[in-house]
Amino acid sequence: MRVVQPATGARFTTDPVLLAHFVVRTCSVRARRVCDLGAGTGVLGLCIAALDARAVVTGIELSGELASLAARSAAATGVSARVRCEAADLRTVAAPPGGYDLVVCNPPYHAAGAGQLSPGPGRAVARHQIGCSLADVVQAARRLAAPRGRLALVYPAERAADLCTTLASERFRLRALRFVHPRAGAAARLVLALAQLGVRPGTGCRVHPPLLLHEGSGWSQEAVSILDGTC
Repeated sequence: MRVVQPATGARFTTDPVLLAHFVVRTCSVRARRVCDLGAGTGVLGLCIAALDARAVVTGIELSGELASLAARSAAATGVSARVRCEAADLRTVAAPPGGYDLVVCNPPYHAAGAGQLSPGPGRAVARHQIGCSLADVVQAARRLAAPRGRLALVYPAERAADLCTTLASERFRLRALRFVHPRAGAAARLVLALAQLGVRPGTGCRVHPPLLLHEGSGWSQEAVSILDGTC
C-alpha cells in the first residue's frame, strides 16, 4: 500500500489501520459498497480494500487537496478501479441507490474549543470538530447507509458514552466493541466500534478482548501483525 500525504499537517496515524482490521478481520464484515467519511488521504479506505478484495470504496473528503492526494494514493497502490475519493461535504453528499453496506470513519476526536488547537489548519480540522461533529458523521452515515447497513468508528475511549448516545440517536445499535490500550495495565486510549441499522432491540453487543499496542520497549506481537497485514 502506498500513501501520498502532506509533508506536514494532516498525516495519518495507526488509528485507521486498527479500525480496518477490526472491521474486516475481527468482526468478519464483508461489505461490497463502502463509504469512508472524512477520508483525508484515503488510508482507511485503502486498508479496507487491501483486506477485502471485493470491497469498492468511495471516500468523501471536504478538502479538495486531500481528496486529490487520496486519488493519487489509490493510483499508486493500483486500486483506482475499486477506491475513489470525491471532494464533498459529508453533511450534504447524496446517497447512492440502495445505500452503502458499510460506512467507516476516523472522525475528529476533540470538541471545538477543547484541548490545544494545532496551528496547522489541516491538522486542526482532522483532530478537532471544526468542519464537522460526531453527530454530523453519524447523521450522514444514517442517510448514506443501506437499511441494514453498518457503521464503524474509532473514537477516544474516554468519550465512549458520547459515542453510544450519538449512535443510538440515529437508530444505530452497537454490535461489537474493542478497546485499545497502550500496554497492559494502562487505561484504554481508543475504542473500536461497529454498529448497525435495522437491528432488533435487545440484540447483544460483543465486546472483544482488549488490544494491547506495546509490550516492553516495542510493539506487541498482535500490533505488529495488524500493522504489517499478516493477521
